[in-house]
Amino acid sequence: MRAARNTLIGVSLGLLLLAGALLTLDLGSFKPLYERIAAHYLAREVQVAGAMSVRIGRTVMVSVDGLNIAGATPEAESFATVGSAEVHLSLPSLLDGVIDLPLISIADAELNLEIDEQGQGNWPTIETTEDAADDAPSALPALRVGTLNVDRAEVLSWNALNGRHNDLTIAQLSATTETTTLNLSSRGNINQRAFDTTLAIDGITSLLDINQWTVDWVGQVGKASFTTRGMVSSLTEWGDSALRATLHADSANDFLDTFSLPQVDEGPINVSAKIEQRDGVPHLDLDVQFAQFNLVGSAVSQDPATLQTGQIDLVGRGPNLAQLGALGGQDTWPTTPFEITFQATRDGAKITVETLRLDSEALQLELAGRIPDFRAPGSGRLKGTMHIPALSAWSDVLALPPRLSGPLTGSVALTGESEGADVLISTQSQLLSLEIGGRIEPGESMLGSRLSLSGTIEQPQQVMELFMTSAPIYPAISFRGEMAIENADIVSLKGFRAQIGEDQVFADGIVGWGEEQHATSVRVSVQAQDLRNTLAPWIAEQDMVPALPAGVAGVLTYPAPLQLAVEDGALSVDTGAGQFSGMVVLEADNPTVSGTWQVTLPELQPLLPGIDLPPHFEKPLSFRGEASWQTGFIDIEGGELRFGATEVSGDLLVDINERKLSFDLSSATPDLGEYAPETDQVAPAFSVPVQLRARGDLTPDIWSVDELELESTRTSIKGSGFLELDGDEFVDSHITGDINIANLEMLNELVGFPLPSQDLQLKVDLDSRGGALVIEQFDLRTGDSDLSAAGRATDPSDPAIVLDVESNRLDVGPWLTALNSASASEAAQETPEDVTGAKRERLIPDYAIDMEMLERFRADVSIRVGDLSGLARPVLNVDTQFHLGPDGIRIDTARAENERGGVSSLTGELVENANGTPAVSIRVDGADLVLGIPKAPSEDITTLPSYTVKVRLKGAGQTTRELAASLDGYVNVTMGEGKVLNAGLDRITNSFLQELSSALNPFQEAQESTDINCAAAFSAINEGQLTGKPAVVVDTPNVKIFADAAADFASEKIQVQFKTVPQKGLGLSMSSLINPYIEVTGTLAEPKLSLNPANTVVSGGLAVVTGGISIVIKSIFDRLESSGNVCATRLRKANEQMAEMDG
Repeated sequence: MRAARNTLIGVSLGLLLLAGALLTLDLGSFKPLYERIAAHYLAREVQVAGAMSVRIGRTVMVSVDGLNIAGATPEAESFATVGSAEVHLSLPSLLDGVIDLPLISIADAELNLEIDEQGQGNWPTIETTEDAADDAPSALPALRVGTLNVDRAEVLSWNALNGRHNDLTIAQLSATTETTTLNLSSRGNINQRAFDTTLAIDGITSLLDINQWTVDWVGQVGKASFTTRGMVSSLTEWGDSALRATLHADSANDFLDTFSLPQVDEGPINVSAKIEQRDGVPHLDLDVQFAQFNLVGSAVSQDPATLQTGQIDLVGRGPNLAQLGALGGQDTWPTTPFEITFQATRDGAKITVETLRLDSEALQLELAGRIPDFRAPGSGRLKGTMHIPALSAWSDVLALPPRLSGPLTGSVALTGESEGADVLISTQSQLLSLEIGGRIEPGESMLGSRLSLSGTIEQPQQVMELFMTSAPIYPAISFRGEMAIENADIVSLKGFRAQIGEDQVFADGIVGWGEEQHATSVRVSVQAQDLRNTLAPWIAEQDMVPALPAGVAGVLTYPAPLQLAVEDGALSVDTGAGQFSGMVVLEADNPTVSGTWQVTLPELQPLLPGIDLPPHFEKPLSFRGEASWQTGFIDIEGGELRFGATEVSGDLLVDINERKLSFDLSSATPDLGEYAPETDQVAPAFSVPVQLRARGDLTPDIWSVDELELESTRTSIKGSGFLELDGDEFVDSHITGDINIANLEMLNELVGFPLPSQDLQLKVDLDSRGGALVIEQFDLRTGDSDLSAAGRATDPSDPAIVLDVESNRLDVGPWLTALNSASASEAAQETPEDVTGAKRERLIPDYAIDMEMLERFRADVSIRVGDLSGLARPVLNVDTQFHLGPDGIRIDTARAENERGGVSSLTGELVENANGTPAVSIRVDGADLVLGIPKAPSEDITTLPSYTVKVRLKGAGQTTRELAASLDGYVNVTMGEGKVLNAGLDRITNSFLQELSSALNPFQEAQESTDINCAAAFSAINEGQLTGKPAVVVDTPNVKIFADAAADFASEKIQVQFKTVPQKGLGLSMSSLINPYIEVTGTLAEPKLSLNPANTVVSGGLAVVTGGISIVIKSIFDRLESSGNVCATRLRKANEQMAEMDG
């Protein structure tokens, strides 16, 4: 302060020397300089929009128009604006150490004061230099103001913490000082309530030095009036000061409304405060009635400026604690009457509390005692109690969960002298029971104090609900331990133990705070008797957790804020162990665990109770490496995994948040057979060493595999590639692959599907061109088969594929043999009960026809196969082209030849009809065909009877059964003359067809072949009803066969009636071998064969009595009926029906 004063006087002398030369000089032209200086000290932009004048003479006169001080942020309103201001400073007075301002005038001013949600104000802080604080305090310079005028000023305030606005408008304020007397008057509004005050102060020598001032201040604010009269000798030395203040209002709520404060129960305001000297000691007497609240008390202090000594005695009461809290900005206090009594004295550092009592229905609190030195509270005598009848009354104040509603009781007792004190603190609540006892040592930090603590938590769930939304139910927790104060910022824990059901937690170490918080180091161990029971409250699938004892131990340190370091971490179970050292980062949104892991598990099955681990997978497992985890993220570096004899090493990154997978892995297995089932068929095939190397990165838009190699004695897979999507285009993409497998059969167990015993080689080369992924090479060789493909794929979000597939020879025989072998194996394992109860009710599956799957997919496919072998008869020159897309499935052509040169073709489509229902249309045509005729080893292909076929079908339905039940169309087959070797009929695998064939032609077992003159078949289909009358006619040299057929595709019921007629020349003895009338009934899935007695003229005993005459007569009539070319007759009728149905 002395430096400031000397500087001020020096500047003043300099100004006086310049005064003569500058009497007429106006320095207002330096306005930009003044703005920059003010902006520097206020750390705000300062602008003077209007005129500015600075004139220097005996009196410095400064005036500004349009002053603006910016807000705290560029977006905020201005902190202050002044329409006009003028200040006069007397220079000669500075020589006497007096700041004399003859005139201060301000007009049209506005001040905006704001406090944000963090409690920060918007007002600027004045920048000071380092030497602003002087080496010693000194007297302030004298300050006098001659005339002060303020016209039209407004102060606006906003407090975001309580949401309160206030508006103070000063219409006019004027003050004048004559000699030692100040007279001030003001008028205006506070929140639209008028105020008018006058103030007179006598004895003023300086406004900065209160010394024997006589004060008379009266005024009216709204409907409230106040007075303050008396004498103040000094703020530091009260001396003979005597002061009396009063406040009166008929309505407390009207007064509160003036200042935008909450309302209370109505009543008047009468406040009286009096300061006077009694026996040379200042006394304060206070008597307050504020609506229904009352406060009466007194205070005495010989040094009121420092309050080193004193006595206070207060009694307060009110009808509503909530209203008192609301006045202080706390809107959640309980609603209850209350009374407070407080009596205390201070003598230096010694504090004596005679009584501190709060009595209400929501809280009872009482405290009494003495502390010799409050700076070292390790001695004294203190006793207190607290009782909260219902914690629910304080739920909103303390942010307690709603279920926490019981009582809380506590007590504290401190007993001791200067050498320390014994302390006992206890509390009982619905949350917990806690007792702390021990010895408090004297001293500022209570160093050396020793405390023991013990308690129970009956309902841990309610404690956890303080920190989480939904907490699990846990058994009661009991705990005990000791702690000691090692220094000002460190407490040591010793022998801390918690019992949680059957589990135990132990802790020893030191806990620091403040500057020593990062010295924290606590060894923690947890012993769980049954891991399943321990984790049961936290997991839904409890059966997946082993019911084994487990232990966790480690040293926890706190190296940095929100970070826990784990040293010597260990996990142990009966069947394994693990170690961990690393870091836990406790970020609220995404905690992270990282460090070095080492795990050894000799057995896996005991740790996987919910999984039936196959015996060939029960092997020891171990892992070591650097790993980090956080939600959606796992990163393993330098990992080493061993599973049995298999070793895997490398790096792995899984980032679900960024949708990225990175890997750089190597693996070696000396014998893959160790992981195959222990069966004679499979294990030997797997007994090969395998080595794997893989490196790459995968994201939704980029698949990069830099290296992929799998090598074994029987298998080799190599590949690499880069697949990148730019929007819906493939760019910079190239993929190559080379696969060699010695025998596919070794993969049966892996794929769960029977594969043939043959090799496989595949070469693949894909490249991007013009935004499309192009198949440059796709060559497959397996067994005697070959297959190659070319094509392109575009637009992955709406795929479009063009694919051309070619094969010189495709042998499906080995695949069918493998499938039949698997089916036979399954059948052999079935019990008689399984076979008996395995009747199928339906042949047509009930599959939904989903056209939506084609909405975002398009494909044009062509398939050409030169020789499709492995079927009952070879198929040659297969040529198929079809299209899939939003418009449905369209088969443009499906053409094939048989070994006789005959050709068959199929076209069709599956589209949605006008009603949005899937509709199918199929056309089949064929000529000179032998496909389907049973093949005999020594047959002559040129003698086989060929046939022609014509099929037209249409239907619609949401499922395959609905579609079959709606079919319309016909099936027509005609066969010419030829010979079929009966040895081929023996190869029919369907037992029903074998039975039917023998019944219709009893000569096939005795004859080498069956000659066929002709055959014809025609059936019409209308709305799923098939009818044919006759449906089939067959003409052979021995018999003629007629069949009438009816079938309902909705119910799958069938009825086929066969009539066999012996030909002329066949003797009666041979004719008697023929079953004249045979009927097939039942369903498509379960057909039944029987004689049809309804069409049998004679049977049983009648035939015997007549000596066989009835049979002879019937045979004659049948032969007359079936004479002529029955095939031509059937074909003529069929052509007529087809023409009608096609037309």
